[in-house]
Amino acid sequence: MEKDFFQSKTFLLSVEELKKILQQLSQPSHKLSTLQELTGYHQSGKVITGLIKKTPYKHKQALHKQIAKLIKKEVRQLFYYQQLYQHFPRKLPKIKNINRLTWSHVRSTLKLKSQEEILFYLKEAAEAGTTTRQLEVSIRHNLFDMIQSAPKSCPQGKIIRDLSPIYTFIARVVAVIDGDTIELIVEQGFYAQYRIRIRLHGINAPEMYGHQAKEAKQSKEFIIKALSNLEFIIIKTYQTDAFGRYVADVLYHPLWTDFKKIFEQGLFLNQQLLDHGLAKLAVY
Repeated sequence: MEKDFFQSKTFLLSVEELKKILQQLSQPSHKLSTLQELTGYHQSGKVITGLIKKTPYKHKQALHKQIAKLIKKEVRQLFYYQQLYQHFPRKLPKIKNINRLTWSHVRSTLKLKSQEEILFYLKEAAEAGTTTRQLEVSIRHNLFDMIQSAPKSCPQGKIIRDLSPIYTFIARVVAVIDGDTIELIVEQGFYAQYRIRIRLHGINAPEMYGHQAKEAKQSKEFIIKALSNLEFIIIKTYQTDAFGRYVADVLYHPLWTDFKKIFEQGLFLNQQLLDHGLAKLAVY
């Protein structure tokens, strides 16, 4: 039986079941919701996972290729279905506004390790209605780890978050100079742009040279990782410092695009550096 496994009743019945599920998803007569589509892929993953358990060891390596050939799907798609089911073996999770997501959104999260992490990104993307590319950027930025790993208390102190919209601007990052200095192009309205350096408000990062060089590099790398590839950040400026740099808060989010929401609820870079022990409180 092992020799003819791919002609066995066990294998062929599972393939037929898989075909039936996927054919229902590809009917041109009606458009499926995201939830319906994911339910079908989840069922497909269940069939594949069950078949793997029944497959003799010597045939396991060729299994996906044999299935793909018969149902006319790419092998990698079968692995995606399998991953979806294995991440959520009981049932698909409930996600508010799930129909704002696509299969591409979900697929981009399946390489992550835990249910908690996948659900975090999918819920954030569904709430914000962001693109797959923005979701992938947030995953590359390790947004989940950045939020989850920050201490719940604030051992280094807390910066008061000023929610007054005065002197608030959209900006693009040009370069990160050190752990508390960033070079930006600031949008000033009416297509006017201005290139400036800002000093992060309320904090002092270690100096790049001397005995603090190692800690300074960690602070700088944190900012680079947080802000790279973002379409924009928001800055709220205060006075200038002794070197003529504007002192500013930096607010951002890899997924959100709503200016007001980022300003009020987005990630607060200045406080993040404090929370991770990468800077200390300062007074200007």
